[in-house]
Amino acid sequence: MDHEGHATAFQKSDWFVSWAIHFAGPQSAEWLVMEIQDSGGAPLMLLPFERRTTPEGLIRLAFVDLGAADYTGPVVAEGFSPDRRQMQQIWDQVCRHLPRADVIHLQKMPERIGDVLNPLMLLDDVRPMGLNAWCVPLASSFAEWIKEALDPKFASKMFERQRKLRKRGKLTFSVATSAQERRQAFETMRRQRARRCADLARNDILQVPGGAEFYAQLLESDEGESLAAIAILCVDDEIIATGYGLVANETFHMIFPTLEPDRWRNYSPGIQMFLKTIEWCIERGLRNFDFTIGAESFKKDFGAQPQALFEKTSALGVRGLRAVIDHHMRQKLRQYAFAKAMFRRVFT
Repeated sequence: MDHEGHATAFQKSDWFVSWAIHFAGPQSAEWLVMEIQDSGGAPLMLLPFERRTTPEGLIRLAFVDLGAADYTGPVVAEGFSPDRRQMQQIWDQVCRHLPRADVIHLQKMPERIGDVLNPLMLLDDVRPMGLNAWCVPLASSFAEWIKEALDPKFASKMFERQRKLRKRGKLTFSVATSAQERRQAFETMRRQRARRCADLARNDILQVPGGAEFYAQLLESDEGESLAAIAILCVDDEIIATGYGLVANETFHMIFPTLEPDRWRNYSPGIQMFLKTIEWCIERGLRNFDFTIGAESFKKDFGAQPQALFEKTSALGVRGLRAVIDHHMRQKLRQYAFAKAMFRRVFT
């Protein structure tokens, strides 16, 4: 249904199949897909859920994720556009047919899925979760995009570094096409990312059971183009930066940017890879370059615009009530802390 309807890159069938094999299995996560049909049996929505037990013993339902989905949500049939009352009635029916659980927590939901409104935005008690995606609208040409999106000083500095980089050797950019190129780029990306995560004391999703296999499978395709693509920036024969992303809905979603540190750091290889990948996207007619979630400051340098993500948390039984109350209280405290910090920044 995702081929004819609307889904984010993280609910496409290729993504879900690889997730079910490589993530859900090793992590012992239950999953199910609920199909919503009209009176004639035609599908209207698919709702892909995971069910897990929390350390506190609560059974929690959520959209499939396990840390791999930057966005979650339904797969929506073409032409399905309910009003608020209809969507609430559908959701009430969904809740009556859910498997046993204490709480349902839907998060990282975008307001729109492709070109259509996410129907779940019409439900009661859907709230911004304080997390943004960062998307760069593209222009009809790379030169036009540079003029519209980049600060002239930033552009001048980055292209000066690119000129200096070219003096170090032959600078080439490509998006891997052959199986051998993809394997080589993927292994380089794994090594570069592992080092970066170790330096920052961060968890690396490529090191969790099934993680590397999941992302590697998305680069494969039996027919047509794969859902994933990996960009490669080289000086001579050395890969100095890579960019692993998903391509869907006329958008490149950058998931893993990596770079070779040490002697290349002063040339901003990551920024150079972003610029080259954006140029590639524009040549292919893509409309957006999506940095996805995370508030890294460099995203604004590319003209990225924040797009709020939403959540909905509901108790499905008495045991879930406290969890929902605790969640909302923590959210209020985070909002208060943020407002307090902003007040101090402005007035002190």
